[in-house]
Amino acid sequence: MRVYFLGAGASKAIFPLLPTAKDLTLTSLMEESYGMPQPEIRALSRFSLDHPSLIAVPIEEVLDDLESDPLRTTVLTCVLRRLAIAKNGYPQEFQSWLEDIWENDHAVLTSNYDTVVERGIGNLGQKFKIRRGTQLSKMEDIGLIDYGFSVEGDHVDRGFRPIRVFKLHGSISWSACTRKSCGWFERGLHAGRAENALSGDFQCPKCHSPTEPVIVPPSRVKDCRRPFIQTIWERAKEVLKQADEIVFAGFSLDPSDQHINDLLRGTFDQSTTKKVVVVDTGAEELSNRYVAVYGRIVERHNQSWRDYLARQCKGSRTRQSQSHSAR
Repeated sequence: MRVYFLGAGASKAIFPLLPTAKDLTLTSLMEESYGMPQPEIRALSRFSLDHPSLIAVPIEEVLDDLESDPLRTTVLTCVLRRLAIAKNGYPQEFQSWLEDIWENDHAVLTSNYDTVVERGIGNLGQKFKIRRGTQLSKMEDIGLIDYGFSVEGDHVDRGFRPIRVFKLHGSISWSACTRKSCGWFERGLHAGRAENALSGDFQCPKCHSPTEPVIVPPSRVKDCRRPFIQTIWERAKEVLKQADEIVFAGFSLDPSDQHINDLLRGTFDQSTTKKVVVVDTGAEELSNRYVAVYGRIVERHNQSWRDYLARQCKGSRTRQSQSHSAR
């Protein structure tokens, strides 16, 4: 089995306007071209004037300084909106990659909040409709995706194998009821629910209590103890231990992200992984971080995720052509 571990660089390779962690700053959040509400922009502008040293630093450091500040909610709301994608213009190589994952039962792990992978799978679902005669309404209703945890209303008997997508830090499209006894939870393919929950604009349709986003905020110190998130991490451990090969795409393996480093080291010690591939435009610079975890089995590809997928897709077509010719 192959496990793909996607970072922000992988999403940016598909949709260039999406930011990486270093792109997310107060300055970038205040750019009106991204559709931020004017009240939020004004609040961020006032904060920036009072804290000029924080204007250009990664938003993770800003949120650490705002732990008990009301502006923290404003910053998080802007981050969630900045990560939304407004179109479905997926390259063919990305869709072919997702189809290969489905056909070969590979798995995707990601630290990203965005919905790039889920929406791509939604597009793939339209193709399955033709192939399988499945009647689609909302994609989540037929369970194309195994998110690593189940909630009330999940379809267990899908009639086909879902694609495993384990989002280690939650999603911009997830929200949950704040009343624990209620148990309501929403997962969709599109952005918005986490942002609406954070701003108080959406109530639980089941018990009318407030809702909350299901994300691990992008701060230096990440709290992954929430039950839903913990379950995802346990599933992630399982697939990493079973992986013959792990492909890291657009993921920097920041030494300060202790949770991820502990996850990778702990599972590798109990795995039979024989190959680790690092795909990034800065793969050479990042390689030492991966070698420190995986040793000599690390292979580097100094290119973007999209270019890597295009190359893999071309190689697959060539092999298929040669196979047909041999017959």
